[in-house]
Amino acid sequence: MSGVEIAESWWWWAHVAASWALVGLIWTVQIVVYPQMARQAANTWVFWHAGYTRRMGFVVGPLMLIELGGAAWWCFQAPTSQWAWLVAVPVALNWLSTAFVQMPIHRALAHGLDHGLIRRLVTTNWIRTASWSLRGILLLIVAAG
Repeated sequence: MSGVEIAESWWWWAHVAASWALVGLIWTVQIVVYPQMARQAANTWVFWHAGYTRRMGFVVGPLMLIELGGAAWWCFQAPTSQWAWLVAVPVALNWLSTAFVQMPIHRALAHGLDHGLIRRLVTTNWIRTASWSLRGILLLIVAAG
């Protein structure tokens, strides 16, 4: 498939939309949600955090799966496209960072409020913030292409 055929495909635009939804979401989490965690009351933290992670999973999970599926399908449909592979790299980085950095921090935070862990969450989340932002910009370049 050519780049034009890819950009005319519904699945490509669905995965672009999911990626941009994640760009907006990650910036909201990075600037608003994660820093606000430090202001939660210790006596309600466990319940607040459990609700936050459950509800956030309902939003983030499907979007990340759509993004992953779209990126994989693009690489499958256009295996020689440097753009497809380049734009897939941030997807892999985000999944790895989520699984091996942010999720373990959230698992530890599930046991109680810990300001050091919250600072670590804010700091390490810049990896995903930068990666999703880069991916969004690259997708705009491809779409304008």
